[in-house]
Amino acid sequence: NNGCPVDKDNDGVPDIDDLCPTEPGSKENKGCPSKDTDGDGLDDRYELAIGTSPEAADTDGDGLPDAQELRFGYNPLRPTEAPDGAVVLAPALRIVRFTLGTQTYRLQSSTNLSTWSNSGDPIRNVNGYSSLTLEVPEESRFFRLISP
Repeated sequence: NNGCPVDKDNDGVPDIDDLCPTEPGSKENKGCPSKDTDGDGLDDRYELAIGTSPEAADTDGDGLPDAQELRFGYNPLRPTEAPDGAVVLAPALRIVRFTLGTQTYRLQSSTNLSTWSNSGDPIRNVNGYSSLTLEVPEESRFFRLISP
């Protein structure tokens, strides 16, 4: 390999960083091929990472496709449109994090940087970048990722 990283599937992502080293993919999908089962414009693996359904274009059933909700800052896990057609604004906060698969992490939030509370379930067995979509809190908050 003359000092160059090995890339057996020739997709431009070195095997050491490639989540799918035997299938040609893209850098955006960490070396995996893109697949969008529900046709909402979001890759299935990305949907699994953020908690939306790769089999339903509109996970929360409010009439707005998941990708559209993310594009406009809404939470695709919380309905934003009422049955009468009125739009209920529910902006979302997307947190991107990097974790090692061998560690357990906790996302915590604080309003004052001295008192912290856990936000959501522990993060386990996730290696690399992943994201979490949260409803924007009414008051300003700080977030941190810790390894207890």
